[in-house]
Amino acid sequence: MHALLGVLVDAMASEDSPEQQMVLSMLGHRAELMERTRRRVLQENPDLPAEAQEALFATTMLFGRIVWLARLSALLLLPQAAIELQSAPAG
Repeated sequence: MHALLGVLVDAMASEDSPEQQMVLSMLGHRAELMERTRRRVLQENPDLPAEAQEALFATTMLFGRIVWLARLSALLLLPQAAIELQSAPAG
């Protein structure tokens, strides 16, 4: 999380469009990643206590929300980079 937010701060201070586009890509939707993480931890630890399962869910949910808010901030503060990223060819 610290690294993602640090890259976001650097991109905000930069006028380098590729750097700004990179941070937008890094802050992409993380829900699927968080769900896979939860499933993997639960599969590897089938006897994980309920309290630990709740902590796992809360932590991954919070991480996803922070990334979502950081991406929203980046989209609002770097609109040109967002436009360029959307119009860039995939690949």
